[in-house]
Amino acid sequence: MPDNWGIGRSDSGWMVSATFYEFVANIFYPWLEENHIKLPVLLLLDGHKSHISIDLFNFCIKNNIILFCLLPNATHILQPCDVAVFKALKVAWKDVVMRQKQDSQKSITKTNFAPLFKNAFDKAIKPETIMAGFRVTGLFPFDPNERKLINLNH
Repeated sequence: MPDNWGIGRSDSGWMVSATFYEFVANIFYPWLEENHIKLPVLLLLDGHKSHISIDLFNFCIKNNIILFCLLPNATHILQPCDVAVFKALKVAWKDVVMRQKQDSQKSITKTNFAPLFKNAFDKAIKPETIMAGFRVTGLFPFDPNERKLINLNH
């Protein structure tokens, strides 16, 4: 796994509040400090209950991180990664998997997963893609009319 990556998991395989807290406290916040990011910072997150805990809330207050929860179950509309990033990553990952099967006829295992995934990530994720996600969702630059044709009740 690349040295500057962090990885975590839950027993269920789904995001749980304890795992998200560990990410914020042990990966995100130290990264802010190491990169001398001026605080406060705004952390946008899916408002699903699996991300939120009183421990996270208290940690963020103490460390000058402003949590802003987007509407849960509206990720396909409001969340920049769901709107712009994950599709590109999914396409790149499929390409990596296909090449892995053709080139080496080997399975993807726990041992070779991270380098293969990094290959797909580096191919798919560009700053322009991330910025497009924020623009299309109307989050930055802020534009409340950007997604006005979408009915959030459906």
